[in-house]
Amino acid sequence: MKFKKFVYLAFSIITLDIFINSCASTPHHLKYLPYSAPSQNPHYASKGSLYVPDSPMANLYSDQRAFAVGDLVHILVSESVNAVESISNQTQRSSTFNNAISSFFGLPSSTLRNLGVGANSNTQQKAQGTESQSGVFTTTITAYVKRVYPNGNLLIEGHKIIYLNNVERVITLRGIVRPQDIDNTDTVPSQDIANLEILYQGHGYLVNGSQPGWLARFLAKILPF
Repeated sequence: MKFKKFVYLAFSIITLDIFINSCASTPHHLKYLPYSAPSQNPHYASKGSLYVPDSPMANLYSDQRAFAVGDLVHILVSESVNAVESISNQTQRSSTFNNAISSFFGLPSSTLRNLGVGANSNTQQKAQGTESQSGVFTTTITAYVKRVYPNGNLLIEGHKIIYLNNVERVITLRGIVRPQDIDNTDTVPSQDIANLEILYQGHGYLVNGSQPGWLARFLAKILPF
């Protein structure tokens, strides 16, 4: 009797724990890119001359494209993802086993003929699956040059926060770009950015409405099939 009560109590506690965990919503932790003020290039005194060596206009043959730490770069983000994955697996196995008894305590062979042992086994398994994903992401974002590498490539970072109809959207971007890929308006397409990382997150009623309800989450955890 005590054992039945213990089993019933344990089952009730486990069921209650699963129910509470399924009702709990996943907390939203939006990852904001910490902004660190870029270091400025050192300024040197001109010693009475009108020519300043580190001035942006020091080289009359260069343009004003972003090339220094702290400069701003406009990024045209246009990324599309199309992926199709197909898996097919087929396994087949067949075996046959026969065993006859030739003698057994002097019984006649006509009687032993019916005492043979035989078995046939045939196993076949077939599985097939297909997964398809597609998506298009288009936006514009302004980033700043965080670092200039020795070969001249630029490490750029930027993020954008948008509040619209009680929905919060956060876009974070990071990558490496060549100065020659930046046009004269300080604009570069996302296709020309190496090691591109784009993080797009959302939080609000619209995002929460796309998630399954508490009962659906509860049933998804306890159903064995």
